[in-house]
Amino acid sequence: MTANDCSDGEADSSDGQECEPPAVRIMKLRKLDSTTFGVTIPKDDLEGDGIVVDGELTDEWQVVVRHVGSGRWELFTGKRPD
Repeated sequence: MTANDCSDGEADSSDGQECEPPAVRIMKLRKLDSTTFGVTIPKDDLEGDGIVVDGELTDEWQVVVRHVGSGRWELFTGKRPD
């Protein structure tokens, strides 16, 4: 069974299978200092979720990256609690 990508804007595909939203493009892994690395996330992807408007962050956002195994990672964003 293959995943469907929701690119048509529908909640599920014509064959009745649930679709998966398209993945955010992670552009490059970069060394930040001697103990950490980071990734860049395209501005277009962040604008779609309202995290960035007119090229600027809309609030103080936090990003959580979780290793789920076998070279797979999940990324979550949320506003910093007051």
